Order: sequence, then structure tokens, then C-alpha cells
Amino acid sequence: MNGILVANSSGGVLIENNYIDSTGINVMFGGGAQSVGANITNCVVRRNYITKDEAYYNARALAVVNGNINDCTTKNLWECKNGLYFVIEDNVFRNSYDYIGQGQNGQVFVPKNQSYGSPGFDPEAGHILIRGNWIDDFQIGMGPLGFAGVANDASAIASLYVREIHVVDNLFTDWNNSAFGSPRIFQISDQIGRLYWKHNTVYGANNLSNGKVMIFDSSMTTPTRPVDELNWDDNIQSWGEWGTNGGISRGGGPNGDAALAAVCTTYSCSGNAFMRGVSGTPTGYPAGNYYLAAWTDIYESADIAAGVYKPKTSWADRLASDGWTKGISDWDHFASRIAGVDS
Repeated sequence: MNGILVANSSGGVLIENNYIDSTGINVMFGGGAQSVGANITNCVVRRNYITKDEAYYNARALAVVNGNINDCTTKNLWECKNGLYFVIEDNVFRNSYDYIGQGQNGQVFVPKNQSYGSPGFDPEAGHILIRGNWIDDFQIGMGPLGFAGVANDASAIASLYVREIHVVDNLFTDWNNSAFGSPRIFQISDQIGRLYWKHNTVYGANNLSNGKVMIFDSSMTTPTRPVDELNWDDNIQSWGEWGTNGGISRGGGPNGDAALAAVCTTYSCSGNAFMRGVSGTPTGYPAGNYYLAAWTDIYESADIAAGVYKPKTSWADRLASDGWTKGISDWDHFASRIAGVDS
């Protein structure tokens, strides 16, 4: 059961100051053919607590053990399968796992075009701003980005890919939960236009060797470089797997710079602080970034214990090229906007 579903609508939707708890997709836009003949546009999702009760996952596990795998199905927290000009800000998203036998249903954000088949027009997805949210206890931060369900249809691909997504000043915490599989921040499944990932903080105390920062699916069916433009700058984030599997990888293909060059028409990846567990730039990975050995190189121990991810003033490289701090650009402002949302 979905929490909120916006399907046959031309938009103008405001979802604000709610507690949304659902076994299915908590908030969903699009997803099927509709009759109004217009894209869902100009929507705002603000200051909501969007979560799943962990009892759902326990029920799911029991159903699997008893051989009744469809008795309890848990899905993603937010999906946009048709929508233009969205603002998703100041929300708390919590508890999103890919549990046993469900494929990839552990995602927090899923912007992709999957409303094709509507008569009279080609639905679109894109121009989405995701800003100032706290994402906690999850497996996949964003994915799969791109279209779905129209493999090898060149005419459909031209209109269906996601146009533009800005992900700015968000906090991601506790993304390493090995009980629910390999975590990752991004999973890009197929063609997208522009993806801006800037000034985000991704903290995980135990995921220096588990999970992936960004993975491009090996099954991409669109052109050789399906990502038109990637801007990945001035973030602080855990590194995830590196070496053989790669913190940045294309499934079945290259890692690091080679993966970015193979997938992106143009890209920048600079000014980021990657918590890798050892210092020094790994072979084949982008220069102009910082690869650090310990979280205490960036934060005070007391702040980490208190859940305050504000770079300490003694960290010489804390300022980004735009003059704000790396990671969340202004922690005090972020904390004041998110205060009380999950209570």
C-alpha cells in the first residue's frame, strides 16, 4: 500500500508537515498511463517525516521464511516516475532496505521516467531539486536513475530520460547495513541529462570497505556515454569499496576515472573529501580530491558522537572553492531547518 500517490494530475501539489509511514512506496508521482495529457509539474514536498516501521521488515522476513514471499512487500520511500519542476526539501527520510527476495526496493529517491503509454503526449521526469534533507538508515540513496522498461527503443529513449537533478546540502547517515546487502549512494541505470551532486555529507562509521559511492549499471542500453553531464563537487562522503570493485564503478567494467569517462559525456569530480580509511589518492581515481584516513581528520570526536557534521576549523581543507564549507555548506542553517521534523 502506498502512502501518497499522485498519478492522473497536472501538478500544483504541496505535501508539507506530514508523518508518512507505508509498507509500499511512501510518496509516488506517476507510474502509469494517465488521461489528463499533461506532465505533473510544480510540486513541493517539504518538512515531512517519511519512514517505514521496522516491523514491516520483520514481517517480510517471516513471510520469506514461511515461503509466502508476497505476503508483505516493502518498497521505496519516494519515487518520481513522471514530474517536472519539483522541490524536495527539509524532509527526514528513514529506514529503507532492500530485503530478501525483493530485487532493488531499498531505495530512498527514485527519479525515473516510467509513465510511458499515456495517450497524446510523452511524459517526462526531471528538473528536480533535492535540498536540505536528512536521509538516515538506508541502503541505496538514489537509484536507479534513468528510464526503465523501454530497452532498445531509440525513439522512446529520446523523450524518456531524466532531464536534470540537483542534489545539494543533504545529510546521509548510516548507509552501511550489511544485514540488508551491499549499500551504495548512487545507482545510475540508464540515460540521464544533468546530475549535480554538490555540498552533501555522507557519514558511515563502518562502511570504509562495504558499499559503493557510485555505480553505473552494466546493462545501460543508451549511447556509449548515457550521462550528459555530471557535476560531483565539494562533498564529504564515505568511500565504500575500492580497488577491485571500485568506489566509482561500472558493473562489469572499469573503475574510477575510467568509469566516469566511459559513462559521462562531460564530468567534474573535484574538491570532495572521501573517507577512504587510508590517505593518498588511489590509482586511477580523480585528482583534485582529498582521500582521508579517519573521520577525526574532518570532525571533532565530540561532534561525531553528537551527530553534528560540521567540519572543524583546524581542518585546513574545509572550505570549498565557493567559500562555503565542504559537505553541507552551512551546518547550523541546515540543522535549524531540519529541527523537529522527525518528532
